[in-house]
Amino acid sequence: MVQGLNPLLQALAILVSLLYIGALLVALRRSRLSVRQSLLWLSSGFLFLGISVFPEPVIYLAGVVGFVAPSNALMATWLLTLNILILYQSLTTSLQTEQIKLLTQDLSLLQTRLGEVAPGSQGGIEGGARGQALDSRNGSGSR
Repeated sequence: MVQGLNPLLQALAILVSLLYIGALLVALRRSRLSVRQSLLWLSSGFLFLGISVFPEPVIYLAGVVGFVAPSNALMATWLLTLNILILYQSLTTSLQTEQIKLLTQDLSLLQTRLGEVAPGSQGGIEGGARGQALDSRNGSGSR
C-alpha cells in the first residue's frame, strides 16, 4: 500500500523546484542559456513544481507501478526526465560539432581559393577579401 507524501519532503521538493527555476531564470537573464534551451529546462522545473504541489497523480502511479513510497517514484521521474534532457543536449552538441567541422572545412577551402585568385595579396582572409572590404568601406578601394 502506497502512503501519502511526507509534508516535510513535499515542502523540500517545492523549495528545490523553486530554486531550480530561479537558477534557470537567472542564467537566462544573464544570457548564459539560450531561450530555446531554457524552455526545455524551465518546463521540467515547472513540471516538478506541479508534481511537488499536487503529488496525488504521482502517488496513484506509484501504487500502480509498484513503488512502496511515492518519494521513490518522484525521484525516478526526476532522474528519467533529466536523462532525457541530457540525451537531447548530447544530440544537439553532436550535431553542432559536425556543423562546426563542416564550416571550418568550408572556410579553409575558401581561404585556399582566395589565395589562388589573388596571389599578389598577403594571403588568407586578412589580405584578400577582408582587406578589400575594409578598403571599400573607407572609400579607398578601386571602383
